[in-house]
Amino acid sequence: MKLKEPLVYKNLESKFENCLEDPSNSQILFSGPFGSGKTTFLKTYFETRNQYNVFRIFPVNYVLHDNSDIFEILKYDIILELINKKAFSEPDIDKLTKYVYSISQSIDQALGKMINLFSDTGKSVVEVAEVMEKSLVKNQSDYAALSNPLLSVQTFLNTIKKYKKYAYNDYITSVIQEKLLLLTKEGKTKNVLIVDDMDRIDPDHLFRIISIFSSHIDIDTQTNKFGFDKIIFVGDNENFRSMFFHRYGILNNYNAYISKLCSKSPFNFDPDRELYTQILEIVSGIKFRYLDSAKEFHIYENKSASVARYYNYILCAMIKSGALSLRELIKYQGVHPLLIRNDEHVAAFNDFIDQFSIFNLAMLLNQIIPAGLSHALQGLLENTLNADKIVKNGGIDKGALNSDLSIIPLEFYLVEESNDEANNGATKSINISGEKFSVTFSRIDRQDRLAMKIPKENANERQIIVLTMEAIKKMQPYLL
Repeated sequence: MKLKEPLVYKNLESKFENCLEDPSNSQILFSGPFGSGKTTFLKTYFETRNQYNVFRIFPVNYVLHDNSDIFEILKYDIILELINKKAFSEPDIDKLTKYVYSISQSIDQALGKMINLFSDTGKSVVEVAEVMEKSLVKNQSDYAALSNPLLSVQTFLNTIKKYKKYAYNDYITSVIQEKLLLLTKEGKTKNVLIVDDMDRIDPDHLFRIISIFSSHIDIDTQTNKFGFDKIIFVGDNENFRSMFFHRYGILNNYNAYISKLCSKSPFNFDPDRELYTQILEIVSGIKFRYLDSAKEFHIYENKSASVARYYNYILCAMIKSGALSLRELIKYQGVHPLLIRNDEHVAAFNDFIDQFSIFNLAMLLNQIIPAGLSHALQGLLENTLNADKIVKNGGIDKGALNSDLSIIPLEFYLVEESNDEANNGATKSINISGEKFSVTFSRIDRQDRLAMKIPKENANERQIIVLTMEAIKKMQPYLL
């Protein structure tokens, strides 16, 4: 996913920019459903903003280790990032090798320890291994001269003392702080650490990782010990919440726990919901014109909120599945002739346009993707989009939502029954292409006919798509 559809992503970019530039928001939980494109969004976002120096690590590779090892792996992962950014030079590798040697008392152990720690980050260590080999050869005489292990430690301590900002018990952290500061002075205004793929970590290891990262945040200043200006943790807050309650019980305070990862409320990244809020804006620029008059109409014209919600769901589902290109939908804005068969079916068309909201949607889809429309709709069944993921307001009853969505396609099949007051309050079973649907009839204010819907206890997204697919199939003979 690229940030190439401004109507969909402009709000997300703007919201995230405000979140990122807030000086009091140093730790950000970038939350979104698994597979929603969080990593790609962040990658593309920072590629277009040169003022940020971005480091990306994936702690999913750390989970098989003890906490003490994870502390070390984290530091070496950041060092790898510094090496990739040319901020950690060969002389720095020399110092690092000597440091590890001084506490290992064996060059073989030192190199083995460093290679293992670099490898445990999950990243390629070919380049750094070559640099370390050069360092070993170049400094072999120095190591040979340090025949006394205690002398080697003391010699390195003397080296560290020359740099007052270094602390012996956390030398590597001090080096990272120094390098980040140098990068800032070289023109990058902010150093950003992205801790990615946290929603791929299993529950037991996730909470260990969270605790380890939170320990790197200074309690008094709320800044991180490495010196990053921002740390962005990427995962699914709702998934974290579920795992927390499953492990610790619902009586424990999840918000207090997750606050270890974020200075303020999590940033919610949900393109599906953002798309839903903007589909109306996109489609509002599309109109049709009758062939025999100058009259124009819009598919949303004089429609109820339930019709708009239904259109939005079907369009979002098709875009999400790849059946409909959002770019093509945007390009289709403008006025288009009403392409219908000009023969004995004209009367039927007028009935469709006047009575069936689904006809306008079918006409739009038929013109954008005339070839394979039925196949595209069939594909929606293979990866059904959850309707409650794209509604504007949370907390809606999913069954009631799907029941409401069923009203629009059902009116195509049951227009005569909806005009019969005897059906008010009744429940009927109908068969559509071999599939049975239970349908209830009820009076809705401000309408001159009964509304029909699938009861909320039975309604689901698959039924909405089947009803839509079969209705559009029946309309195909009328569309050019």
